[in-house]
Amino acid sequence: MASSSNSFSSSNIFHSIQNKLDSNNYLIWVNQMTPLFEYQELLSHIDGSSPPPAETVTTDGKTAPNPLYTAWKNTDKQAIILLNASLSPEAFTETIGFTTAREKWEALAAVFSNSSMAHVQNLRDQLHSITQGSSSVSDFGRRFKAILDRLAAVGHPVTEEEKTHYFYRGLAPSFDSFSVALRVAHPNITLRELQAQAESTEIFAQNSNNRQPSVAAFNAQSNNRSGNNRGRGNSQTRNSKPWRWLSWQSKLQSESQFRSLSVVWEGRT
Repeated sequence: MASSSNSFSSSNIFHSIQNKLDSNNYLIWVNQMTPLFEYQELLSHIDGSSPPPAETVTTDGKTAPNPLYTAWKNTDKQAIILLNASLSPEAFTETIGFTTAREKWEALAAVFSNSSMAHVQNLRDQLHSITQGSSSVSDFGRRFKAILDRLAAVGHPVTEEEKTHYFYRGLAPSFDSFSVALRVAHPNITLRELQAQAESTEIFAQNSNNRQPSVAAFNAQSNNRSGNNRGRGNSQTRNSKPWRWLSWQSKLQSESQFRSLSVVWEGRT
């Protein structure tokens, strides 16, 4: 039964209700409402540990209303008012026809707990399929973390091993060599460390590319040489230069990633 110290009339309690129950947030809603009911000393009317006493009592052959039932009923109404304040119109319709707070709570659980599990599975599917695509590592990390936060909020946090596994898997193909090297060197890396290393490698590679001559400029220069040297019998040598340069560029980028990785991790030891 609610005490005077935890007055139900306090308006602050209603401001604490940030999430109204709907078909997508049942577990969030339960985690929000349970401590509120407990704080108001109303949780026993929700979990069934305070069943209603008899409505009447008989004394000396006379039947009269049971004052304990009257007090219980008033407290149960307080629980119902708090419960109703936390429901969306969709959820409120599911409580019509039930008279006690416990009955209404159970009716809501029967309707929304299954849809909530479907929502959890949908989030898990998103985690399995998310990829970096053409976005930066930072943008990918924000999208990745948003899914993790939503799973944690509904009571299904992801382990650190799963986090790093799916982050590795979602990185762009250009990070394949980076991923292999880092998995071998640091198998117990955290997600925070992994994202930081990926961002560092991305920036290093971008800076390296900016310092290298463009392929188009090199080919243009090569073509000019080709025009000046026509008929000199060295076409095979000329044609092989762009390919050798591209191979060198690819090798340099790969080595740059490993150098960046090595420098950062040596600084940690």
